Amino acid sequence: VVQAQEKASTPPMSMRADVGGRTMPLSLGFPPGSLSGPWVATTMLGKRVGHSKLMQTWSSEALLQPIHEFDCIVIIDLEATCDEGPNPKVTQSTQEIIEFPWILVDLKAPGGPAICDRQQRYVKPVMNKTLTPFCRGLTGISQSDVDKAPELKDVIDEFAEYMRALAMQGKTCALMADGEWDFKVLLQGEAKRKNLSVPSYFRSFFDLRSVFTKSKGMQRPSLKRMLTACGLDFEGKHHHGMDDCNNVARIALALVSDGYRFRKADMTKFPESYDPMKDPFVKDFNRNSANQPHRAPFAHPDRVVRIRGLPWKATVQDVERFFTPLPLASKPQPIQLTKDSLGRPSGCGFVEFGNREAAQWAIKTCHKRYLMNRYIEVFPLAEKDEKPTPAATKENKRNGQPNASGTEKKTTASSGTTPATAREGVAENKKTAVSTSANSNGATTSASVRLRGLPWSATTEDIVKFFEPLKLANESAIQLMKNKRGRPSGLAIVEFATTEDAQQAAKEYHRKYMGKRYIEVHPI
Repeated sequence: VVQAQEKASTPPMSMRADVGGRTMPLSLGFPPGSLSGPWVATTMLGKRVGHSKLMQTWSSEALLQPIHEFDCIVIIDLEATCDEGPNPKVTQSTQEIIEFPWILVDLKAPGGPAICDRQQRYVKPVMNKTLTPFCRGLTGISQSDVDKAPELKDVIDEFAEYMRALAMQGKTCALMADGEWDFKVLLQGEAKRKNLSVPSYFRSFFDLRSVFTKSKGMQRPSLKRMLTACGLDFEGKHHHGMDDCNNVARIALALVSDGYRFRKADMTKFPESYDPMKDPFVKDFNRNSANQPHRAPFAHPDRVVRIRGLPWKATVQDVERFFTPLPLASKPQPIQLTKDSLGRPSGCGFVEFGNREAAQWAIKTCHKRYLMNRYIEVFPLAEKDEKPTPAATKENKRNGQPNASGTEKKTTASSGTTPATAREGVAENKKTAVSTSANSNGATTSASVRLRGLPWSATTEDIVKFFEPLKLANESAIQLMKNKRGRPSGLAIVEFATTEDAQQAAKEYHRKYMGKRYIEVHPI
């Protein structure tokens, strides 16, 4: 700075600039009004001293202070009609939005980012006008709330007017939701069914879970996990739209205070032509539904194989070379590689061949062949083989449901399962049978639940603490299962004192965390 002042041809001028939250004097010899902040001041100072790089004595936070690319974030959390059980009255194809709340967060408010507006709208359903008891209990929405509410088209038009009013004020806005389901599946699906026009900004939005993963590194975060990671408690009722909106806004503000900035590159997008009902990888919200057909991604299921174990960097071209010289179907996309909820490669996919014989030959000759440094598992996807496939068997076991024949059969390598998996399945079925017979002595099977995903170090005391304040049947009510080698399998059977406690455990403790792992709780 002294050298710059000595070389200056004009008399030095004393100025002050904000750097990293501190006010520092600058005597650089520049005309009045030529400095407009740390960026300009540092650049001009570097030129005067003769350095092209920024001076290390300046705070990097001040020099590279990122800015939001939007003035406001509009947070939306939609609630919809729903039901539970094997024969629900509401399915994904008939689900309708019944609550449409939003919260406006001003990112550039004078006092810092803050919530500046809250709006809540109920929506009248058309296909299933009467809310199910499960829906009323889950969302807290009463029948009278939706009976006097406008239909979805009117609410969308009202929200569009709200967004236009913000644009007239010169504010740039983007939407945010907790996950992709609300906009990509729920709203887009209902709009497709009812032929409604939806503004384009619903197809380009911030997914809080994706943003949180990028900012904090947490994989597959839930709303409660994100709140806990931010040192916040859940406020209100879960699955109540306005309460969920408020909690999403609190997490967003916490991320901003930690340095996150909203940029267009982090937005989730999908095309206008997207139809969730035609997407074979969209799962039904009610996993226990028995009347939901499997939406095969191909017109000829007997020509399709399912592949698993792909390297994450594998491409469609790699899969095509893997199955050479077998003929693929003559269609634009005979190979489909799936992704998880965060948009990352899942290691699975589907391949459609030109004929049934080619698909059968692929299963016989390509199963467990290596691609790069991983062996690939190849399974059939024909309609008759659909339920016994490993994916279906795994899903049924997760939900405590029987397989295609009505009983849980032993899986074998001939059905596409590896020998190790088959052995584990046999051991698991034997131990489940022992547990069921034990429960028959004075207690019904409905008073027990099955745990999955336990840490290997978990003890009976950990499980008792996990389910507090629910009461267990007795001291030997917990059975920790082990595999063939006598090692913990991560599975357990827990018997409660009453069936009500067991039902409460399956409903409220499912996917609750024990340490760093979430535990699946399924009724038996």
